[in-house]
This record gives sequence, C-alpha cells and structure tokens, in this order.
Amino acid sequence: MEFLIPVIIIAAAAGAAFYFLYWRKRKTEVLLPPPGPFVVPLDASKWNIQYSPGMSSNPTQETTGWSLSIPQGTETLGANSIHYISTPINLNIDGKSSVEVGVKIECVGDPIFQYKLNPDNLGDKPANVSIILQRQGDDMTASKEFYRWWCEPSMVTLAAGEAIFSIPLNPPQWISVFGRPGNEHPEEFKTALQNVGNIGFTFGGGSFKGHGVNIDKGEAKFTVTSMEIK
Repeated sequence: MEFLIPVIIIAAAAGAAFYFLYWRKRKTEVLLPPPGPFVVPLDASKWNIQYSPGMSSNPTQETTGWSLSIPQGTETLGANSIHYISTPINLNIDGKSSVEVGVKIECVGDPIFQYKLNPDNLGDKPANVSIILQRQGDDMTASKEFYRWWCEPSMVTLAAGEAIFSIPLNPPQWISVFGRPGNEHPEEFKTALQNVGNIGFTFGGGSFKGHGVNIDKGEAKFTVTSMEIK
C-alpha cells in the first residue's frame, strides 16, 4: 500500500502535466486557413436540412451539386417550408476574400414564394436566400448572437434564373442574429471567421433571414451547382 501511494501521485502529476502542456494548448490553438481557395463539398448526404417542416433530412444529389424542392404550403406558422440547410466545414477562413456560389432556380406553374409564415413578420423584403456562417459551438440560442452571421444584403431573391454570386467577406456586409453588422463588432466577426463550424443557406423574407419560405402552387427547385471560399 505504501508503494502504491507514490505511484498514484506520480501518475496524477503526469496526467496534469499532459493536460496543461498538450490538451490546454490544443484547445487554444487557432486553425490555419487553408492555402488557396477552398471548394466546399456538395455531397448531398453531408448537407443537413434543419427546422423545416415537411422536408427531408438531406437534399437530392445532382450530377453537379445538389438540389431541393421548395414545398407547397399555406402562408402560416408551422406550414411545410424550407428554413436552414448547412454542412460542417470546421475551417479558419479569416483572410479569405469571398464566398462564391453557383445557383439555379427552376419554376413550373408560376409559383408565388411565400415568406410571411410568422404573424410577426411585418417586413416587405421579397422571399430570398442568404449565406450563413456558424461559429463552432453555436447552439442556436440568442445568448450566442455572434455565433451566426448572414450576408447582407441577401444572396438572391427567389425567382427563376441561374447565376454565380460572389459574396465579399467584408465585415459591413455580414450581420449577426440581431442585425448587428460585423464592422460594429469586428472582434466577434473575426473570431467567427477563425472558427467556422458550418456554412450554408437560410430561406426567409420580410424581417427575417431564416424563418422559412414555401410556395402557393406549382413547383420550385433550388440547386447549388458550386461553392468556393476564395
């Protein structure tokens, strides 16, 4: 027994030293940005549809990129609608200049894109799609308002067409949960860029970036054909 006590003490000391010299250091390390452009993988199985009533868990794989069908529904709270879709990347993108996205929107039957699903949505911006950057550790609560950043203005208004959009990673062109621009909170924005956990898109309109969109009739298909951080 007398022999075991020093051994236990030595093991505990070694464990403590390992924690402080390795794990603690690792925890505080900032990832280095990838050299050159980073192509965001468009493997549909790695993209997650969230908070979207009536939608599947993942988009549909296409020959080039992935697609999703915007659902038909009533313009009411809880109706079938698309809200969030994202994929994990776990990157430092601080110092990168832009996010470039290829998008195609196809419509059949002249659908109207509806966005006033929440009764408190009193804004008049048409239905649109924005890029979202989520900092690692985001739990979607209001207390972590600087863990989610949206491009402002929105990337694209929902209407039939095809284009490539380049969204600068400039602080004034990104807003947090409560609409605060990155240039007013530069340290929080920089920290988010250094620790991006997920990148994706949110669908909204009016006063809200991600409170959902659906259509009244017909069909509407949203396809992402390319995505690159430069």
